[in-house]
Amino acid sequence: MLSLLRTSTRRLPSAISSLLSTRTLAMAANNLKSGELSECAVLCIADLQKHFNSITTIIVTIERITHADNPTTEVIYDIKEDRTAPNDFFLIYPRGSYTGARTVHRHSIMDLSSHIDRIATSLQLMTFTPDAAASESEDVSRALAPFRDRDTLARLLVPMLKTGLRKYYEVEEKPSGEDMETKVSVVVAYSFEESRARFAAHFAPLPAPYSGRIRVEMEGEPRKLAGAKDSQWVRDRKNLELTKSPCVNEVLLSNPETGDIYEGLSSNFFAIYRGEAGTGQPATVRTAPLEYVLQGTIMKAVVAVCEREGIPIEWAFPTIGDAKKGKWEGAFVSSTSRLVLPIESIHFRDEKPSITFPNPSPVVDHIREEVRKEIVKRAYRIL
Repeated sequence: MLSLLRTSTRRLPSAISSLLSTRTLAMAANNLKSGELSECAVLCIADLQKHFNSITTIIVTIERITHADNPTTEVIYDIKEDRTAPNDFFLIYPRGSYTGARTVHRHSIMDLSSHIDRIATSLQLMTFTPDAAASESEDVSRALAPFRDRDTLARLLVPMLKTGLRKYYEVEEKPSGEDMETKVSVVVAYSFEESRARFAAHFAPLPAPYSGRIRVEMEGEPRKLAGAKDSQWVRDRKNLELTKSPCVNEVLLSNPETGDIYEGLSSNFFAIYRGEAGTGQPATVRTAPLEYVLQGTIMKAVVAVCEREGIPIEWAFPTIGDAKKGKWEGAFVSSTSRLVLPIESIHFRDEKPSITFPNPSPVVDHIREEVRKEIVKRAYRIL
């Protein structure tokens, strides 16, 4: 098993991946407690299991075929069952706006209104032209207009999510034998080949987040259009995802000149700055200013928790230099699939010494627990 763990998940043949199961992960966790396996090994097993589930579990995709600008026409959906992973689903479609949501108690969507706002706003910020054309054509603008309007998009999206989620639960395979939450991915794109908008959703199993602390890697620079959820970013980040260590959960994006940390490839990033000794000043949560990053739905939940719990939050870049000086007591990332994951260590590809947080941060642990409650409050009933 240990020799298997040394191999990147992305190079494993499916036959080897299929040896992994939820039971394997549980056994590894027990071995970790007894000192027989390193935590890194358990993370590798978790990553392998996630990869295994993504390529062997039946998922459902649904696409609205009826033109959105013709509300009098009967709605027709194209529903398929296959084994496409969420990121691969986005890559099937031309460039567009996308979002990734999660179910809550299997019948609701976490903060659906924010996902609708995200798609509509991103489409408003994006320009769709073939090649390097200067401006968007009237035909393209007309086709995308229903999706750029928040209320119209909501009327189109909710019925599609209901239909798709029902179908997914009919064919769902449960690797663990237990009910799992569902990852719901949505894309709105424009196809110049077909001269029409493409509007689709994808439903796949969402394993429970890792329960321990994670390793992250510092590599890559900030994306260009931070305020838009542009599926081009899924293509741009793919190489960083493929080349990261199998024991690393996330890759952080930073400015190499200033050391400012922006966000993760698919997450928001937060650092906990220590309070000044002898002043009674509490620890402060610091995260990049919103004009430089994309605010995720779980990030919104984190902010709400901090405000409710009286935890100071500062919209300023955490810096690598401050971390090296010991000014942080901890850090974490947040995303739809991760919720809140505490960071144990930050690694660098140029072999610089890693930054390690020996002890868990009580502030991070408290935020993590409260966010789990917050997502239930923000759930929108679909079924």
